[in-house]
Amino acid sequence: MRRKVLAALAAAALAGALGLLVPWTAAAGASHSSDYEPVLKPADFVRTITNPYLPFPVGRTLIYRGIKDGVTQIDRVHVTSKTRVLEGITATAVTDVATHNGRLLEKTTDYYAQDRQGNVWYLVRQRHFVMGRVR
Repeated sequence: MRRKVLAALAAAALAGALGLLVPWTAAAGASHSSDYEPVLKPADFVRTITNPYLPFPVGRTLIYRGIKDGVTQIDRVHVTSKTRVLEGITATAVTDVATHNGRLLEKTTDYYAQDRQGNVWYLVRQRHFVMGRVR
């Protein structure tokens, strides 16, 4: 889990540096990101994820190989055809399996959806995080 958090923070930092993330605290006038709770309307979302910074067409598999603390790791991210409706929004299921020498380190299923403006949202039951924005 710590690996995913660090990877998400690194991705967010990079995306922020590239101007890809919506500065939600400033946009909402909030002093802390926890003060911001977006109102998402299912009608504002599209069926496929085509954002050029995070394209997730069904069937795509991304493979990441790396070394951390001298230990090799392979991370397979696969965009499935499965979906889940979260707060009325149909989200695409993306599996993420991390292994070391064939031994399972972590396996998750995450849910993403794209709005009509091109923003990709990471959806969970009560919180949503925008991942990228087309400019």
